[in-house]
Amino acid sequence: MKIVRLLTLTVLLFFLYSLETEAQTSQDNPTAGSEEISTKLPTHDELRVQSDLSRLKASLPADNSQRILSWSVSYMRWYGGNAYSGRRYYFSYGIGLGLSERGGRYSNIGEDSPDKNRFIYVQAPLIFRVSDDIKSGTLFIDGGVYYAVLVKAYYLDKNGTYSYVIGNNPSIDDWRRGDFGLRFDAGYQFKKLPLMAGLTTDVGLHNILPGDVEGYSGNNPQKSETIIHRSVGLYIGYFF
Repeated sequence: MKIVRLLTLTVLLFFLYSLETEAQTSQDNPTAGSEEISTKLPTHDELRVQSDLSRLKASLPADNSQRILSWSVSYMRWYGGNAYSGRRYYFSYGIGLGLSERGGRYSNIGEDSPDKNRFIYVQAPLIFRVSDDIKSGTLFIDGGVYYAVLVKAYYLDKNGTYSYVIGNNPSIDDWRRGDFGLRFDAGYQFKKLPLMAGLTTDVGLHNILPGDVEGYSGNNPQKSETIIHRSVGLYIGYFF
């Protein structure tokens, strides 16, 4: 867990440093020659919004949730690309920051209507991309990791809204603050428009329950339970 946090902090610091360095270079050399510029690793920025279907996947089948409609917004800075490699197939990597909603619909025993559990995360991804230029645009596949910090968690039912307690103390807290996992995308970038669209999925790898929570399932009377996030979605993006 500490290693993941350290890696995320390093990525964010590098991201901020690269922005500051680029801005300073532009100020110091407003008329820099094309030869100097061509030696730099090309960059471009991406803003995207997406609609997700999210759910909670539990180690105890009875605690698996149904999917809910959720959302995400994110900003990415990409490094590398066709101009850098000079090949039809090329690679790039991106770092960024986003805001994501996750959760699931869960029916409690004895209740007529299910709860809608919702979690709001600040998410920092590190993504690698392989692209292929075609006649009408660019096809690409992404894969990488993310670290997320839970900033708000609540559920809604017929009686109102309840805010969860966030932390890692199983006796007083409901959900962990930190989460991490994998992200995969497949998309298409238009050639004549600064737009892209694609499919995406997040695969949570970290138990979001605090501490060791005991549960019960059939003939296995006592076992430690885990709950992780899963989501799939569609997105559109604007690059510049």
